[in-house]
Amino acid sequence: MTDSQKHIISLVFYPGMTALDMVGPHQVFSALPGVEFHRIWKTLDPIKTDDGLVILPDTTFANCPSLDVVCVGGGLGQ
Repeated sequence: MTDSQKHIISLVFYPGMTALDMVGPHQVFSALPGVEFHRIWKTLDPIKTDDGLVILPDTTFANCPSLDVVCVGGGLGQ
């Protein structure tokens, strides 16, 4: 990847998900150069994960740019 290339990665959050399923990939991908993250959900309202952690999305599906990678975590009952 050259300095001018950028990879756009989305982490899709939803109520009841397991936060570690997104925190782990975020940590790994953030070490790469030229990565732009979008934390996506239907709204920008806070999301409570299965262990009570609250995540704040910064992008909705409606205003999401074209993506190179989409990560969707799991959780009990998903």
